[in-house]
Amino acid sequence: MCYEEREMLELFQLLESAKCYYYKDVVSQKKSYGRFVEDFVNRNTYIDCDMAVCRNVHRMNLNIVNGILTRHQELANEFLFEREFSYGAFESLMGTYNRRTAPPTLSSDSRQTIPLSLGCSFTRQQIVHIANCARENYLFCISDLTEQHIEDLFNCRLGFQIRVKNIRLLALLFDCLLEMSLIDSNWKSTLHKGCFLLDRNGAKVVSASNLSSSLSAIKRIDCTAKTRIRLAISKLVSIE
Repeated sequence: MCYEEREMLELFQLLESAKCYYYKDVVSQKKSYGRFVEDFVNRNTYIDCDMAVCRNVHRMNLNIVNGILTRHQELANEFLFEREFSYGAFESLMGTYNRRTAPPTLSSDSRQTIPLSLGCSFTRQQIVHIANCARENYLFCISDLTEQHIEDLFNCRLGFQIRVKNIRLLALLFDCLLEMSLIDSNWKSTLHKGCFLLDRNGAKVVSASNLSSSLSAIKRIDCTAKTRIRLAISKLVSIE
């Protein structure tokens, strides 16, 4: 079973479990809906697996379930709580959820209060590995790139910025992480919103469209750096 199939199966199972606890807690025991959601998320935070890829997939799926139960309760009512939850109903729910329009634009003050996230949780050794890959392939315009730079970037630290030397290869690195289900699919917009990446001169923020076009361009060409990056990221899941 591929990563995407395992990811979707676990998401289906989480939602199926949420339905069981909804009827047990809210319907039978009259627990408040908000408390039910909080308890369900806390109950499923940890999984019995030491592999980073499993932990990251689980974290991403739990965030999706939390979003459906809180911000899109009408979808939970329509597809999850009020009828039999088959895999077909699950696919309909996710199709509708994924097509929903983005939330209204927030004021600058409001945006500052909402932390950005790439949906990842790398160990220290994984950060070291990514930093080595970045140095080897000259991804950033900084001669003394450290693990702290990489950690700040993937943790979306407020105010952090770094100049990018090769946008195409950096976009490829993030795309490889996505393929391994180690980051969220909205990584381009997250990096753009946080203004974390700057161009070579430090004059402009690397936008989501810059990252998309750079990724499309690098996929059309062959180079040894692509092979090195793909190999490095493929080894990441075996590092604890």
